[in-house]
Amino acid sequence: MELSSPVSVPTVQHSSSTTRLMETQSSRNEDWNTVQRSVLSLFQQKAIGTTGPIDLYLLNQKLLNLMKTEISPFLGAYYQEQLLKRGMIVMREAVREEVGQSLLDRLGEVWQRFFGSILPSLQAIFYPLMPSQTSSGMSIRNMSLLGFRDIILMKMPVKEAVETPGVVVPPAIKQMLLILSLVREKDHPTETYLRLEDTLACVVSPFIPAARTLKRCQEERCKDSPRMDKASGSRTLPRNLSSTAVKERAMARDAETDHQSSAAGALQTPLQNQHLRGKTFSAHGERGSFPLSAEQ
Repeated sequence: MELSSPVSVPTVQHSSSTTRLMETQSSRNEDWNTVQRSVLSLFQQKAIGTTGPIDLYLLNQKLLNLMKTEISPFLGAYYQEQLLKRGMIVMREAVREEVGQSLLDRLGEVWQRFFGSILPSLQAIFYPLMPSQTSSGMSIRNMSLLGFRDIILMKMPVKEAVETPGVVVPPAIKQMLLILSLVREKDHPTETYLRLEDTLACVVSPFIPAARTLKRCQEERCKDSPRMDKASGSRTLPRNLSSTAVKERAMARDAETDHQSSAAGALQTPLQNQHLRGKTFSAHGERGSFPLSAEQ
């Protein structure tokens, strides 16, 4: 009886393209995990190199590698919606239960640490990520400042604290409000931005909220604009338009008159001085008189 030849079991062989894809995905995950751990360690008051010998140059290189993959368009959105929120929530825990003067003091310390240390480090880590490469079109600096405003500042009773009698507002709080007022996520002021300006008006005096002024000008413009008469179908002017126009014309006429008067006075002065040349005047003092030349 002849023995049958052994049956060979087929082995699964990965193609070279599949192997490269798996290696690429593994490397990509490793790069992103390294960047993620480094960012979160900043908010947790840890050094960047705590989890390993990582420096800013290597973090930039890992981020550049990620920007060459298909996840590049989502890096800015993930940073803003995930990493930044987690980091801000960690920082907010330091002031979550504070009120009044204690809130302002602790919040000032948190702001100084964020603005002086954390924010520059975040900008250095995400340096290769330009605003044009993010979905929101904002830089890492502006996204981080807006995150501090929305997640920390607006979640705390800061306005009530600065309005409390006898409270001393630290300089760090004034700096925080002024810097955050320079950042907007949209061209028109949002409700959150208006709340920020209201708080800033309680701290900095005199201060005229630009958003409120713009809104008031827009309302006045709407009042003075022509309106459609539903009955006749024609456009009618508001009643106060004539008085407004008269006032504006009067102010323009007065300004023009003042300008002409000042120009005529400036032109007449050298002519008068020209007539005075060559003449002498006597000034009488206690000891007699002496001649004064007009050129003197």
